[in-house]
Amino acid sequence: MTKLYVYGIVEATHFDVKLPNGHDEAPVFALVSGELAFAVSSLERSTVEASAANVWLHESILSALMEGHTVLPMRFGTIAAGAEQLLS
Repeated sequence: MTKLYVYGIVEATHFDVKLPNGHDEAPVFALVSGELAFAVSSLERSTVEASAANVWLHESILSALMEGHTVLPMRFGTIAAGAEQLLS
């Protein structure tokens, strides 16, 4: 079952900046909820190892988002079971 890795909550309904791919090279996309969006990428696994490379990837996506948006960063390793979990 595909899960969603959550990088942050963005004050926008779409992203105006170019983002690097997320974990497992999955594209980062906006999951819209009203006037906000969750910055997420699809993930097939239940955890992401807290390695230096993975933590820096999380940080690089947040930094890119912050170049054009107001962002509430999520804690490294935040994974949702699916869109329903985030939007409910």
